[in-house]
Amino acid sequence: MRKYELFEMGDREMVMEMYTRFTQITNKLNSLGKSFTTEELVRKILSFLPHSWEAKVTAIQEAKDVKKITLDELIGNLQTYELRRYSQQKEETKKDRGIALKVIEEDNSDLDEEEMVVIIRKFKEFFKKAKEISKKKNFSKARNGDREQLTGCFKSGKHDQIVKNCPLLKEEPEQEQLQKQGRKQVKNSFTNSSA
Repeated sequence: MRKYELFEMGDREMVMEMYTRFTQITNKLNSLGKSFTTEELVRKILSFLPHSWEAKVTAIQEAKDVKKITLDELIGNLQTYELRRYSQQKEETKKDRGIALKVIEEDNSDLDEEEMVVIIRKFKEFFKKAKEISKKKNFSKARNGDREQLTGCFKSGKHDQIVKNCPLLKEEPEQEQLQKQGRKQVKNSFTNSSA
């Protein structure tokens, strides 16, 4: 009787889990000679549902006569409500998909000056390396006109040679002109043969 009187449904417990536990207790009491009416069992189940179910309990009590409702009907009704709540919570969590970061507070006042100097030195080294990498990327992305200002030729790879004076760049325009002339001749011969 003590288990029956103190029975409660957990906040995260499913309706069927709760009903299974409740049925086990009532069956043991029945075997000991204590019997309950359906109305008593329905009222007991409605009384120990969690506070978050209060709206549903009120709706059941107002909509249906507690004397006429069966246990199966009540449990089915509660399971339907539970399913709706679960799907609503799932939709809300999809909408509120934010990133939660755990904040760890540390007291940095105990850092001594030597540790601060080391941290600052490493920080400066990091930015110096980042600046060098940035310069290298800018060098590779620079245009022909911009490359003249930089030291070294990008075509020949020589550092002591300026881009304007590179013999490889002077050869390129001549080769391009020859290729263009060849293309024009192929086009002209194609148009003449099709006409």
